[in-house]
Amino acid sequence: MVTLLESAYTQGPDEMLMEFAEIAAKRAPIFVDLGVRGTITAAADATGGDGHPFVGEIEPGLWAMTGFDGHGTMQGPAFGEFTANLLCGRPDPVVDAATFDPWRSPSQSQEWLRAAKR
Repeated sequence: MVTLLESAYTQGPDEMLMEFAEIAAKRAPIFVDLGVRGTITAAADATGGDGHPFVGEIEPGLWAMTGFDGHGTMQGPAFGEFTANLLCGRPDPVVDAATFDPWRSPSQSQEWLRAAKR
């Protein structure tokens, strides 16, 4: 069996989601009945434009943590705690949550990735 990490290089999103469903059935059955509306496949550093993920409330009661540009495994645990604290009304005393606001527009000074590609 191909591992989930290896499958990222050999399978498309549909195959990866099917494999995830098999694993979830054993590890986290609550995820089995969730539907996936769509997926995005993009090159690293192509989702945010400013190098930061999108973390925050999209609409009342709907939160997202996305756009890690391939770094979710490294940053996921810290952002999970960061987001859990936001959900509980305890914003981080050092890190400004607005930096990751899903509705933000990168300022000209933040568009370092796009500038580097020109």
